[in-house]
Amino acid sequence: MDAAHPATARASPAETSKTMPEITDAQLREYGRYSALGTPEELEKQKRDLERVKEEAAERRKELKAKGEELDALKAKVPSDDAVILTGDEAAAYKAVAGAGLTLKQVDDAVKERDTLKREKTSRERKEAIRKAAPTEGWAPESAEILHRLLGDETPFELKEEQVESNGKKETKPVGYVTKDGRQIRLSEWAKGEELPAAMFTAQANGSSAGGGLYVPEQRGQGGGNGKATGAGIDSLIASNQAAAKGANPLRPAKAG
Repeated sequence: MDAAHPATARASPAETSKTMPEITDAQLREYGRYSALGTPEELEKQKRDLERVKEEAAERRKELKAKGEELDALKAKVPSDDAVILTGDEAAAYKAVAGAGLTLKQVDDAVKERDTLKREKTSRERKEAIRKAAPTEGWAPESAEILHRLLGDETPFELKEEQVESNGKKETKPVGYVTKDGRQIRLSEWAKGEELPAAMFTAQANGSSAGGGLYVPEQRGQGGGNGKATGAGIDSLIASNQAAAKGANPLRPAKAG
């Protein structure tokens, strides 16, 4: 050692033992465990890291909770297997019915009644149009009942106002047209094509009822036949005349052979 760096005096073991406190074996083992954790600075850093991890875990739990609630809300919107999905007009119609407090049976009954009334209205209008067209062909207005039964309500029928020859002069009268095979034909021509005798549509003075109407000839098994052509009498009249028409049709030339 030189003079510039004098030697530091070391304490003797005896002096050191006097300055250090005595510890037990248990305290020494505990000190060993804690000293392995690191320095105070390292322990402080570990504490800060732990706090940060706890905060991140809490935030993650919030996110998971929000996603779980969102998933539950979506599940609630998913229809069950037996559900019926309505969109657009169907949904609007359902809301209207539900708002009116109607049951499905009531709605179904109302629809059926509406359809029935529409069919009846169409049938009445068809019969009235035929009734107007009948006199133009020289037929009794009451023949509309027979013609209507033969035509039905599905065969296209149209009433037109046309100039026709009547009593030697032109007059505007309603003329009926039937659409057959995509072509409109006059009602009288249609009757010829169906082989319907003119007598079916002519009011008979002899044997008609006092109230007027078509003459219904007596049908075997049907009882008296002098009366209006309605009900079963019409059906029988149609059948018998169609059968007779196969032999001779007064509306068309007789068939050879």
